[in-house]
Amino acid sequence: MGTRCNIKIQTGDTTLWIYRHWDGYPAVTGNDLATKLVNVKNANEFITKLINDDAYEVTTEQHGDIEYLYKIIFPTWNGKDSSNDMSIQFETLKRSGFNKDRDEDTFEYLDDYYRNQSEQDDKRKRLSYEYLIDTTKKEILKKLGYYFRAALKMQIQSAEHQLKQDAYFHQLSDIEEE
Repeated sequence: MGTRCNIKIQTGDTTLWIYRHWDGYPAVTGNDLATKLVNVKNANEFITKLINDDAYEVTTEQHGDIEYLYKIIFPTWNGKDSSNDMSIQFETLKRSGFNKDRDEDTFEYLDDYYRNQSEQDDKRKRLSYEYLIDTTKKEILKKLGYYFRAALKMQIQSAEHQLKQDAYFHQLSDIEEE
């Protein structure tokens, strides 16, 4: 079963919904979105990269069974579409439940969102929401550091798991040889 997510992109008066069936958690999808933002010059280029990536598909609305919702807003200024401006609002929400009264999913900000290790060490909580005004690569890497760190942590955990599994099989082969 996949970890599903939606990406809601707003630029001007246009809202685009994108769905991802697998690996919707921040270590993969969040990292991928942050990486794509680092390497584009405007909203149209970002949307094109997503649409051309086989992991994503355009949809008409929010899916009902998602775990994560990413909201990326390319704001308008004075009624003018700023799709060539790279100020960006980037928000990540995790599904927290279902509101039966309103017949909809409820979402909350991530509870372990830290931009860097010193914030984590100091236990400085922040909302999983970033407003990128100066969208230089350096600022995006700094402000969206959580997603890059999450990807590295996942790789380390995977390597540790593989090492434990290898050690276990090595012990089994030693027992069989005796």
